[in-house]
Amino acid sequence: EVDKANNYFFLAKQYLTKNDTAKYVKAIEDGISKYPNSSSNLVVEMINYYLAKKQQKEALAYLDKGIAAAPGNASLHYAKGTIYDTDTTLQNKDLAIECYKKTVEIDSNHFDAYYNMGAIYYNQGAAKNEEANKVDPDDFKTYAKIKKEADAIFKKALPYLEKAHELDPKDLPTMQSLKLIYYRTGNLEKSKEMK
Repeated sequence: EVDKANNYFFLAKQYLTKNDTAKYVKAIEDGISKYPNSSSNLVVEMINYYLAKKQQKEALAYLDKGIAAAPGNASLHYAKGTIYDTDTTLQNKDLAIECYKKTVEIDSNHFDAYYNMGAIYYNQGAAKNEEANKVDPDDFKTYAKIKKEADAIFKKALPYLEKAHELDPKDLPTMQSLKLIYYRTGNLEKSKEMK
């Protein structure tokens, strides 16, 4: 069945060389519907096609099919997470984190998933910090409360960024984020080390 499904893949590629995207998509969809358990190449092809076309909703549908067929594929979970992380219409940071966590559960050395989780929390902490900076200077109680919330969010970023740094000790954005988080959480020695 895999070979038969692959025939649809090759047929679709032929249509693509002739710039007939309608027949390309139909050939892939036909292959997936006829050989649902043997068409992982076709599913990945559709995911890549829709991602390239910036049609994230359609890509998500095929990512779900791919994950159902191959739940142990870290790349599929990561791709799904990046859509929820970055697409403005489908954005859902909680779902993105859930997908990234699944990614690192499967592949404990997936730098990008660790970094992205850390970045989500880091950015949320930075937004909360900006909120604190807009508080009336005379309202110290509110300012302190929001700053404390910001620091708690920054702390959530810490283990993910530390793991990313462990996986790639030369990545500058990771070190810059860690430097600030260590400083904010009072670990000046670590902050200096990152600097």
